[in-house]
Amino acid sequence: MTEEGEIQPPAAASDGITATDGRMIVTPGGAGGGGSISATSRFAEAWFADAQREAVEGPLGDFHARRREIVFSVICAESYIVEWAVDQLMESGRGVARSLGQTHDLLPPYFPRNRSLFDQWQEVPQELVRDGYLEPFAVVEPMPPFADFRRLIEMRHDVTHANVSRLELHTGSEETSRVLRTTTTQLAQLAPRWATRIVAERIQELHRLVGTPPPPWAQVPDEDPATN
Repeated sequence: MTEEGEIQPPAAASDGITATDGRMIVTPGGAGGGGSISATSRFAEAWFADAQREAVEGPLGDFHARRREIVFSVICAESYIVEWAVDQLMESGRGVARSLGQTHDLLPPYFPRNRSLFDQWQEVPQELVRDGYLEPFAVVEPMPPFADFRRLIEMRHDVTHANVSRLELHTGSEETSRVLRTTTTQLAQLAPRWATRIVAERIQELHRLVGTPPPPWAQVPDEDPATN
């Protein structure tokens, strides 16, 4: 008999598709029914693998490989912070199944549409502590300045929203010139593994902060020998 809050392995959907990674919680109902099944899928690891592939196969100077590595890395970061937050709801001692059953109410306050990805990573862990879903943690060392993480997010935005494709104008005057924030030249000059390194370091730092082991796949990549 399934206990309340018991985590089950992913099951095949009605169309025969089976999730390769995910979690499920079964909440049995009483005599009058009311039971529920809550499930979550995971994509962060797959996005990280996609980014790594571009980092390995695209040499220095291949700006198309860099734009793909940047996009996949940031999507990994977007996926991971949400998946990690859901894990805290599932694993908390505040009535796991009841908490998870209300994620449609709980997650939007943590991930409103107007909250940037950078701010999600900075603020969501503290808010989970505030709301009792995560044990209070003490920062032993100062949080490093994540300027590279912010820049990575900016570059993803510029690539995916066509900012990099806009007209750049140089007139010799700062007032009349239009200099793009991200250019194809900058992409070509980026070292392979730059984007994947930033996201892996951010995941590692999150787990160092809360005192839990990071996922084994989120390893900081070695430097590319060709760029040393």
